[in-house]
Amino acid sequence: MRPEFRASAQPLPVGFRKWSAEVVLPNSVHPDIRRAASERLWKTEAGAKKDAALQAMRMLHSLQLVNDHFQPLSKIAARSMKGVPARTPKAAVEPRLDAWAALDRKWAAGTLYIHPIRVTFGSGETVALDLLLPLELPPIETLALFWTAAETATVEFDAGRPAAQDRVDIEDARRLTFRFFQTIFASRMASDARDFAYLFVPAPGDAWHTDAHAADPERRVTALEAFDTQREGDLGIVRDKNGAPFVFRRFNTELDTLAADDFKGSRPRNMEFVTRRDQPLAEVARLSRRRDFLHAESAAPAPATPGTATAAAGAKTLLLLPEFLFLDVLPWRLAKVVLLTPFIIDRVEKALLAADLKRTLRFSGLPNHLLVHAITASSARDPVDYQRLEFLGDSVLKALTSIALVDERPLWHEGYLSSAKDRIVSNKTLSDAAIGRKLSRWINTAPFTALKWRPRYRSDSSADTGQAGEAPQEVLSTKVLADVVEAVIGCAYDAGGYEAATQVCGTFGFGVDFPWRALDDRKARLVSTASNAAAQHQSRYPGYISQLESILSYTFTNKSLLLEALTHLSHNGSSGVSYQRLEFLGDSILDMVVVNRLYRAREGAQALSNIQMHGLKSAAVNAHFLAYLCLGASTTIVRPTVDPVTAQPMRKPTLMPLCKFLRHSNTELALSQLHCAKTYERLSPAIASALATGSQYPWSLLLQLEAPKHLSDMIEALVGAIWVDSGGRWRSVEGFLERLGLVAVLDRLVADGVETTHPLSLFGMRDAQKTVRYVCTEDERVSASERDWDRTGAGAGGGADGREREGKGGADKGAVGEMGGVGGDMVGPGAWTCTLTADGAHVATVRGAVSRAHARTWAAEEGIRVYDRREAAAKVAADAAAAEAAAEQAAAAEQVVVGVGVVGVKHRGVSSDDEEEEEEEEEEEEVVMEGLKARGTGGEGMAVEMLGTGRIKGVEREPDEGESEDEEVFFDALDTL
Repeated sequence: MRPEFRASAQPLPVGFRKWSAEVVLPNSVHPDIRRAASERLWKTEAGAKKDAALQAMRMLHSLQLVNDHFQPLSKIAARSMKGVPARTPKAAVEPRLDAWAALDRKWAAGTLYIHPIRVTFGSGETVALDLLLPLELPPIETLALFWTAAETATVEFDAGRPAAQDRVDIEDARRLTFRFFQTIFASRMASDARDFAYLFVPAPGDAWHTDAHAADPERRVTALEAFDTQREGDLGIVRDKNGAPFVFRRFNTELDTLAADDFKGSRPRNMEFVTRRDQPLAEVARLSRRRDFLHAESAAPAPATPGTATAAAGAKTLLLLPEFLFLDVLPWRLAKVVLLTPFIIDRVEKALLAADLKRTLRFSGLPNHLLVHAITASSARDPVDYQRLEFLGDSVLKALTSIALVDERPLWHEGYLSSAKDRIVSNKTLSDAAIGRKLSRWINTAPFTALKWRPRYRSDSSADTGQAGEAPQEVLSTKVLADVVEAVIGCAYDAGGYEAATQVCGTFGFGVDFPWRALDDRKARLVSTASNAAAQHQSRYPGYISQLESILSYTFTNKSLLLEALTHLSHNGSSGVSYQRLEFLGDSILDMVVVNRLYRAREGAQALSNIQMHGLKSAAVNAHFLAYLCLGASTTIVRPTVDPVTAQPMRKPTLMPLCKFLRHSNTELALSQLHCAKTYERLSPAIASALATGSQYPWSLLLQLEAPKHLSDMIEALVGAIWVDSGGRWRSVEGFLERLGLVAVLDRLVADGVETTHPLSLFGMRDAQKTVRYVCTEDERVSASERDWDRTGAGAGGGADGREREGKGGADKGAVGEMGGVGGDMVGPGAWTCTLTADGAHVATVRGAVSRAHARTWAAEEGIRVYDRREAAAKVAADAAAAEAAAEQAAAAEQVVVGVGVVGVKHRGVSSDDEEEEEEEEEEEEVVMEGLKARGTGGEGMAVEMLGTGRIKGVEREPDEGESEDEEVFFDALDTL
């Protein structure tokens, strides 16, 4: 909007005139500084206006609203930013702290803490042990692990308790810890080192040895000795003479000793050095090499478990002689815990890092387990990371920043406020703040792997720890730094609300020149400012205020805030300001309400992911949906009119939509409202149905409304006005959103899992490996009447009713067509056409869209339908081919193979999960045929030499005396034929 000049002439006695002028600035400027007058009288009207303009600029300059060149601050900021480098992708930062190095120095403090740990397997088995450390660990949340594809394991950490060192035998604890780790990690441990950074000891009443080692845990015991003494109940890992580990399952006393395997399982055992022929066989399995128990991996072989079905599903069972197997000291239940220990230690280390961050940056009120989430990047491949907290913290930061700016800058219009907010919450500002606070020292980015893990020794601490000199540096993504800052803010909000989040903002600063005041102080200041403005500039209010408040389900204490929220920039009223500042505030408040609801929509494993929350938030707060809600909100008012029959005055009830209460002085705005209202009347049933029962969010339908921006601005401005008037009561805002229907739609989208991803993104994911192009053109020959959606319409699939319009491909083709072929067109009455291609191949074309955005969205939806139909057709064809192949196999169950005078039978259609078995059958057939040929050309001996090993299925025959295995196979085949 442009300033309004008002000039007046004052006649002089001699017949001349002198001019004075006043300038009225747009209502985006605060009322206190909106008017300025010329300082003196001028001979010309133009001179007076220039003087008034100069006085206005001087006033704005004195208030620091323009720069020394009388230009807006945003332009100067934009120019100065040209010399400032943008956020770099990477930054040199301090490396991650070594949590154990600091812990090592505490061993001499004289105090130990015992931390009970319980490991519970899905089978119900529970193993308890104690972790000894020289400090008390912060609370650690339960760790979920995957023991096998079908069985989980949970690790619970109880609170530590102090234990004086003189009451704990440290040397015995070190010896037990060595025995504990040696079961799995012996090859990576020093045989003479005992200075572990952490110690594991048995829980009270438990013993860390098998029954066979009860007399002397250090003595080497064979499995045969355990059998002879009947102490085989708790055996775990057994080893051959070279130390190769096997998991003991049971003793088999039914088989003969001659059935024993060698250690490789490839051939029978050489019995030359066997001392006892009456010993049982030990059923064992090789210890699985799987070491990643942090992630579910169904394809990984399950670690063998003695005496369970899981053992049978694991590695191949071997039958070994127990006199050549030596027992590990630990029972199997403890050996399983040793396998999980790397992940237990990793969780403890991350808890120590989070505790150090709390102590260093004084984040005392933040829960340690949530802080572990906040400092763990997704690249770490940890089950917990900062994604959800970062999404929450982003909205919290924007809300607190917007509130602070509206409070601290009462004279700034929306443009200045938005520019300032964008700078404060930018990734560059956040990453710079993180670098300034050395946040990189506590961030987990590297994936944890137990593949080469070994126990930590106190001597492993870096040799240069604590030495002076230049600290080492590493390179870290600045995006990760910014995300962690937002995640920490989200963590603070989740634990302590806005007060804690504000304190975190104060710690990082973000380069603002005002203090990060408590939110309660901000609320009080904003209410006071609004009250003072109301007393100064507004004394009377329109009579329709009560009807308007009935739409909102909220009664304003300060009515001027309601009028401000409904005042367009074009309004020519002498008092009040436009809704722009309230709209700026309401945008962040609305985001915060929606995000908070999504974050707490589900708990635990069912919690919404950050990707899901992002899609749902976009669906709930986009301008098209807010405009739809604005058009649907209405009330009944009684208006004076004249009876057309009696010509008597009367009062008639009239349905008044919310958008009609907007105060403006713009004819085009009124026409756009009228056009949009007519479109809404036609499309609202389809939109309402899609929002209530549809499986996909109606993006295309909402775009067809062509809703002007001021409709969504009204909703956001009203949200801001209600929040300020209520003293910052979030529940009042939620009540307004419930009245509009936004909350009900949002809850339904969450509950039913509606697909809210935008069609452009969905199609991009379907064709991620291809170059996707949308070519949009506007036909200027289409007149306004032809664009009128009264005549016809195009819904989500081409019509307002959702049905596809017939294109040149025929009614049954629509936008379908083979990739690269000519598909049908989707036709509507608008002016826009869009053609969608993937790697240059035609996918779909839509015609008659109402805007470029609608054309692209509609084309993406049609492209998705094309792909869906193509995939469905491919599946039908594949099923038909499979059925035809099965029919052929059933019809030709046997195929006759003719040899030299002999007919061989080969079965077809016999499915087997064992490919080796099929290969053996083929080899046997080759053996038979080659044997027949050899026999027919010169003798039995040649045939025997050419035979392979194996046996034809279904053929059993007692071998003749002295007959070799090869001969048996050959003659069995002859007998069958």
